[in-house]
Amino acid sequence: MQSINCLFLKASSTAKTDITIVVHDQRTNQQPILGFSVKSQLGSPSTLLNAGKTTNFIFKINNLKLVESEIEKINLIDSRSKLMDRINTVLQTKGKFNFIKTEKQIFSNNLILIDSKLPEILCQMVYEFYSSDKSRVSDLVENINTKNPLGFDISNEHRFYEYKIKRFLTDML
Repeated sequence: MQSINCLFLKASSTAKTDITIVVHDQRTNQQPILGFSVKSQLGSPSTLLNAGKTTNFIFKINNLKLVESEIEKINLIDSRSKLMDRINTVLQTKGKFNFIKTEKQIFSNNLILIDSKLPEILCQMVYEFYSSDKSRVSDLVENINTKNPLGFDISNEHRFYEYKIKRFLTDML
């Protein structure tokens, strides 16, 4: 590593590239600098899509009448699995979660470029993740395929959800 002046295994969180290469093009007499980002398993496992304000899904809770103190009690849940626990508390009190939109329109537009129904499909997967004991993508897809929340015509056993999520994952790569 020292012989190639590599002093760190990981770039800083603000760096967009992990490796920078200068290409000496003898035909054009140019020396473009190219940057590459490398996904690795050094440190924390890499992700395809980072969770954050840019990828949030917004839901509205319907069918629920709570007084301020009950709302505060739910919001004060601060366990290790606080999102799951808050959602399960709302579900136990007969609340219904309805998808409204993604927090950032650009995220929604990017999803729609891949598939027009992708925001709704992913919101179902997020909801399933937080309201069930499933965490594997294949299990979450199987759950929503069985429930068919978007009402696809599955009379000929088309696996709409599976196909669309595979397309999403491929495009994310």
